[in-house]
Amino acid sequence: MKYGRFIMIAAAVLALLPGCAKTESAPGNKISFRVARFRSMVKAEPYKERYSDVPFGAYAWYKDPNPAKDTVFMSNQKVTYNAETDRWMPSGVNYYWPRTGSLDFICYSPYLAQGGPVVQENSIRYSAYDVYANPDVDLLYADKVTGLSDSFSAPSNGVPIIFRHALAQVNFVLRLAYVEKTGGTSDKTRWEVRLDSFELKGLHGKGDLQLSLSDGVWQKPSANVWTTDGSTGDLAFDCSSLGVFSDLTPQVIGSALVLPQMIGGVRAVLKFTISTYRDTGNGYGSEPFIVERGVELEADLASPSLNRWGINHNVVYNIVLSPSRSGGEGGASTGPDPVVITFDPAVDDWQNINIETSIGL
Repeated sequence: MKYGRFIMIAAAVLALLPGCAKTESAPGNKISFRVARFRSMVKAEPYKERYSDVPFGAYAWYKDPNPAKDTVFMSNQKVTYNAETDRWMPSGVNYYWPRTGSLDFICYSPYLAQGGPVVQENSIRYSAYDVYANPDVDLLYADKVTGLSDSFSAPSNGVPIIFRHALAQVNFVLRLAYVEKTGGTSDKTRWEVRLDSFELKGLHGKGDLQLSLSDGVWQKPSANVWTTDGSTGDLAFDCSSLGVFSDLTPQVIGSALVLPQMIGGVRAVLKFTISTYRDTGNGYGSEPFIVERGVELEADLASPSLNRWGINHNVVYNIVLSPSRSGGEGGASTGPDPVVITFDPAVDDWQNINIETSIGL
């Protein structure tokens, strides 16, 4: 039996499901866009609710009744939101619906004049993308919209665009398994914990993504991850604003956009200061009985049931820390001897799946 402090980490992967976007009216036959993005576990939400200040890029192809006359209609056209008209419009230029033929559209976000994805009629490619250099950029790509013309239902409502996330997101929430243990009426122990640092080590941050259309649907890589360049790095979270953990209230300790990847070798490293208070009948007093500084816990984030962060996945790790050492394993979260760091990863590949394993450090 191993002795030591342990944490329990429960991981949930949340889905981003389709839904209806808001209809926006526009005068005449100018081409405008109505835009949504997938929202976790519920439906699509209007893109403007979170990204009203984020322009996106649009590509369009004109399909003539005579295929020999097909041509590019928009090429990396910047599209911005106009709050006064509540419409998404091409920036600096107007486009009008042709009387004949039809239009196909592919959009991506955020817009880049140079260095954005390579978009063709049946493919999107991100090359040598560096998440570390763009830590706050949420890459989005849209389903292809085909066959729209002046005769399609209410063209002035805008080209319907639904975005999907090209990256993954990880979130970490921490709480204490317990804050007090009572051995008798005059024998009590209480703990307070401060998280001094939190890092993820061994992450891939650079890679390529190739998306290809098949029967109108974007085909992701078989493993649902990007092709990395092989290099790894560390990701440190800012813990300075976190208070002392003195009750069972969970706190968000970090959130980050990450490259979708296999996570074998990715490790979480947490350092704590743990203050222990003793009450032998006269109260706890203001000073701790002992203070343990630099208490470090490290563990792999991968498990047989959660071995990757997939494209469009939102992974939430709920970390439960046992602040004491004991000779028995006890309960994972509230038992008498919660001394093991255990992992309880749950993968929700758009469905709730709960898995439990234990790893002692």
